[in-house]
Amino acid sequence: MREAIPDPASHIPPIQATTAASSEEAVNDRPPLVDRQQIISQIGGLRGVIDSGLPVIVFITVNAFTSLPVAVWSALGTGAALFAVRLARRENVQQAISGFLGVAIAAFIAGQTGQARDFFLPALWSTAAFGLAFLISAVVRWPLVGVIAELFWPTPGLTDSKAWRSHRSLMRVYTWLTLLWAGVYLFRIAVQGSLYLANEVTLLGTTKLFMGWPLTALEALLTVYVVRRVRRRISDPKTSSSPAGSG
Repeated sequence: MREAIPDPASHIPPIQATTAASSEEAVNDRPPLVDRQQIISQIGGLRGVIDSGLPVIVFITVNAFTSLPVAVWSALGTGAALFAVRLARRENVQQAISGFLGVAIAAFIAGQTGQARDFFLPALWSTAAFGLAFLISAVVRWPLVGVIAELFWPTPGLTDSKAWRSHRSLMRVYTWLTLLWAGVYLFRIAVQGSLYLANEVTLLGTTKLFMGWPLTALEALLTVYVVRRVRRRISDPKTSSSPAGSG
């Protein structure tokens, strides 16, 4: 009688097979490295657009048909009403508070100078500050996109909170994304600053709305997509890059 040939699979220890299966399931069931919906929620979502945009719309509309003092008080009243609605509905008031404070500061400056265009001056200052901060951070090799991403959503597998700066792929992606954010901020300044100097108040307010939250949300989604892709490549040992020298 011919001796039966043993099945090679029968020699695999049960524990090893179970561990391999569990590892495969863990990889397949692993949650996304970054939740895009969470990003949109953190930058305000639809309510953030309303809280920041509605007072501006009221201001430019009322200023176009009446006078600056009426427009200032109308914008302040709109901001206060949005804040009151948040309180009444027991919602998170962080966006409403920041939005109302921004409107109050802008209204105060415009009221003091008597120039409707100065209502947008604080936003121009903050935009320029953010653009320079992102640009400088990329130059000194501490890209802000990387700092923020690794603070809130650390890359799995890194040894410590600063290890990402020694990884060539992460540093390259974080640097280019940081330069992208800096470029968008500076582009806003170029467009809106020229409208400010030309005293085009209505067009300045309209441009601020369209270049504000919609553009920020688009940048955030693009950032999430790129970061997720590079992190997935890093998690694959066949495609991960060798570490770069720390800066």
